[in-house]
Amino acid sequence: MAAQSKKAMYRSLAGNFRFRVFIEKHELAFSRISGLSLGIEREIYAEGGAGRYAHYMRTPDTQARSVTMERGMQVDGADIIEKLVPGMYIQTAQILVLDKRRNISCEYNLEELWVNRWEISEMEGLGSRLMLDIFELEYLRLSRRYYG
Repeated sequence: MAAQSKKAMYRSLAGNFRFRVFIEKHELAFSRISGLSLGIEREIYAEGGAGRYAHYMRTPDTQARSVTMERGMQVDGADIIEKLVPGMYIQTAQILVLDKRRNISCEYNLEELWVNRWEISEMEGLGSRLMLDIFELEYLRLSRRYYG
């Protein structure tokens, strides 16, 4: 019985290779996404007197977090990728994680993004690797939702 529940637990783990990305409601294909994170900023206040106690207080977020998205470079350039240049403001982006049956198992919603950096992967005349467009986006808010 315990072995069956372990197998079921492993089957329910999300694969990190099935995802869809929407930027401003345009679906884009990316091969890799990294850097999604949530966190808080805090400040330490020492208590007066002997100073034996410290208190952690949450402060308003003052830093944007960044996410890096990579995709194969397309030669036709006929989509929104041409417009993703440093300094561009993006209101929303969404990343949908899909299960084996292509049902949504989790979604990440990013708000108030700016394109911070764009670069091309290394060009190598003797290699056979795919050229990549690499975008770094800064975001202010990230929310996530899991589906059962």
